[in-house]
Amino acid sequence: MPRLQVLIWFLLPLFALLALLTFAGWVSGAIAAILFVALAALVIIVAAIATRQRAQS
Repeated sequence: MPRLQVLIWFLLPLFALLALLTFAGWVSGAIAAILFVALAALVIIVAAIATRQRAQS
């Protein structure tokens, strides 16, 4: 597996754990965690697309 994929599969559960822990706290913190996880997911998706395009060319 490429290093990027290994990094993604390592970080994904950490982001999910952060979201769950924040939901146990305050609502504003939960909203912040959701936005953080969404931003991280967007970065991961863009990185995955860039990796696929690089692999095809």
